[in-house]
Amino acid sequence: MNVLTAISQSIVSRHQAADLLKKVADCGSWGGFPQDVTCEEIGRALERICINSPEQDPLMEVLKGWREAERKRNARLQEIR
Repeated sequence: MNVLTAISQSIVSRHQAADLLKKVADCGSWGGFPQDVTCEEIGRALERICINSPEQDPLMEVLKGWREAERKRNARLQEIR
C-alpha cells in the first residue's frame, strides 16, 4: 500500500472518528457489530480522538479502561449465575 492510499483510508477528523464509534455503538445496542467496520478502524478512530490527550501513553489508558470495564462485566455475570 502506498502512502497516498494509506492517507486516503485514514480517519482525518475527530468527527469521522466519532461517527465510526457511534455506528459501532448503535449496532452494539442491539447486540451486533457492523460488518463494514474492523477493530483496526476502531483503533484508528480512538487514536484520532486521543491524539491530544494529556496522558503520556493514551493507548495504555484505553487498555486500562477496557480491562476495568471487562472486569466489572465479568463480576456482574458471576453475580447473575
